[in-house]
Amino acid sequence: GSMSGSSIKQARNALLLALASLREGDSFNVYGFGSTYESIFDRSVPYDDRSLKKARQAVARWDADLGGTELMSPLQHILEQRHGKWPRKVLLLTDGEVGNEQQCVDLVRSHSEETSVFAIGVGYGASDFLVNGLARAGDGWAEFVHPNERVESAVMRQMSRVTAAGLRDVQLQ
Repeated sequence: GSMSGSSIKQARNALLLALASLREGDSFNVYGFGSTYESIFDRSVPYDDRSLKKARQAVARWDADLGGTELMSPLQHILEQRHGKWPRKVLLLTDGEVGNEQQCVDLVRSHSEETSVFAIGVGYGASDFLVNGLARAGDGWAEFVHPNERVESAVMRQMSRVTAAGLRDVQLQ
């Protein structure tokens, strides 16, 4: 709800840019969240022309009508889904604070073996603790976009991190 007006337009543009940055062979899904949450697909789907078209059409219709910022339920849903053999990477855009920030950070930390979180806080209302905490707990990266700044640069930096090959527990013999 806090993203109504120009903020939802900025978020839509950021999502469309992130979608365009995916590559053939990637799998993805897009969630909108507030007091409730919704996703475009039932589960992550392979990135191809058809799935990209469906995602773009859905994002274009989204509005800031899901209520206040509640992150725990969509995070639980995302993190508990099977995700295949590759590490899952989550790009999160938020403009708010949540009452259970530490619990959200703890949840991400409990899934950090298979999930990295790349968070973007948009506007002055975005919680530094939440955005930085999720990124640290998920071995990702945090970015902030202040009012009157363009979100596209932050999205492109994050997407270059998201799409980079990630190695864990590397051993050299």
